[in-house]
Formats: sequence, C-alpha cells, structure tokens
Amino acid sequence: MKEFLRKAIVKIDSGDKKGTGFFISKNIILTGLHVIGNENNISINDKSLEILEIIKDEIRDIVLIVLKENLKVSYMELYDFDIKHEDKWETFGYPGYLRRDGDYLKGSVSSFSEIREEEYYNIVLKLDKTSNFSCEGLSGAPLVIDDCVVGMIIKEISSAIGVEIIRSISMKYIFDFLKKKEIDIKINDEKEKNCKEFLVEIADNIKKVQGLEDITAVDNIISHKELIEKRLEKINDRRINKNDVLIELEKIANNYNFNQHYLEPPKDLFASRNGCLTRL
Repeated sequence: MKEFLRKAIVKIDSGDKKGTGFFISKNIILTGLHVIGNENNISINDKSLEILEIIKDEIRDIVLIVLKENLKVSYMELYDFDIKHEDKWETFGYPGYLRRDGDYLKGSVSSFSEIREEEYYNIVLKLDKTSNFSCEGLSGAPLVIDDCVVGMIIKEISSAIGVEIIRSISMKYIFDFLKKKEIDIKINDEKEKNCKEFLVEIADNIKKVQGLEDITAVDNIISHKELIEKRLEKINDRRINKNDVLIELEKIANNYNFNQHYLEPPKDLFASRNGCLTRL
C-alpha cells in the first residue's frame, strides 16, 4: 500500500465501540455507522476533534464524520471499479490485537455481487493468513485494490475452521449515499485510462529517464515503441486495457512519416500551433 494511503487512515474510539476510518477530504472521515457508540464521545487517533456534523446511512451502515476545520491531512480518492473474484486486496486498520499501532492486512476477493435487500455488504474477502486474533476494530478501513480505494470494510467474522471472513461494501453504494447527501467529493468512475494519453505518459517517463527534451510526443512514442511494449507487459492496472493500447500504438506507428519525422495523427493526441506539433 502506498504511504499516502496509509496516512489517510485513522483509529476511531466512541463510547464502548472501536474501529477504523479514513479521510475522503480534508475534513470528512468515512467509517462504519456501528463504529460510533456515542456521538458525543468520539476520539480520532486518541484526540478529540471538533465535529460539525454526523451524517448517517443506517441501511448501509455508513457514517460521515464532518469536522469543523480542514486539517493538513492526506485523504483518499475513491474509485468505482468492477471487482473480480480472486482480485488481490489490502488494507490498513486498527484491529484489537494491534490497536495502538495498527496492522496491514491483505488477501483475495471471495465473492462480489449486488447488495441484497436484507444485507448491507456486497463483497466477501478472504485473508491470506489465519491467526488466533480477532480482526474486530478493522471495521471502517478502506478496501484497496491496485492502489485504488474501491470499498470499505464493514464486518469481520471468524469461521469454525479459523478462517477470518471480512465483508465490505463497494464504492458504488457509498457514492449513491454521497450524492444523495450532496457531499462534494471527487468520484473516479472512469473504467479505463485513455489509450493515447497513456502512451504519451509512458513515453514521457522514458524521455525523462533518458534526458531527451527536444522531441515531440509522437516521435517519442515511435522511437520507444519496443520499450513501451515491454513496459506494458509488466503493468498490472485494471484501468488499462493493454490490447487497446497496443492497437493504438500500431495505429500511430502505421501513420508515422519517417521521412518528415512528423505524424498526421488524430487531433486529440496533442495540440498543434500554426501547423507545428506542440513539443512535450
């Protein structure tokens, strides 16, 4: 898990309840409603912060803790991606066995579905390793897949065979709640990155490493075609359709004029001024 994600996660204590939460803006913490035992007694990372408002969704077991002041904190961007069976997930939270310092946990997705009327979760997670310790206190932690926050952990259950089952709600339903309450939070529901923009992004990365400054976007893509193909093989990101990127790469290569060293590409790839390509 990236460090900036870790810094957005907080420990929550409220009355006789305990859990985890995470900042989704500079003054809003998202967590599970059942984590809040006493609205007048909430501590965040062992501190009492002034709270402006508590916004609840009792059906989905979601709550927003809105602070009076913006804090200098990291906060998480939220993503609505399709989640698949056996996707690898991770999180950081404050379970009872490591309540003071917190712990990293990871595993795989056991199942993913729509929420049924009588339930408040739609993702079932498995832990990579079992232990004799309870994960109670993990509720409200972010569900992270491919460095993207795609849900929130709601409940932990220990099975008879010692396997910890963790239940989570996906961002789709949290987004519905945020929209209904008119909470102005950035929502990332773009399924895939734009292929052309992604090619420029990779080529620009290579350019910086090699110290090449005076080169157009397309010249750069063409001159590093093989490197780009190799780099694509190693990338694991659900937002990238590798086949579409390779098709776009071939399309650019086929349209390239090697004699004049410029391309007459789709206009939306990069800007031109007075017939000249804008350089990166």
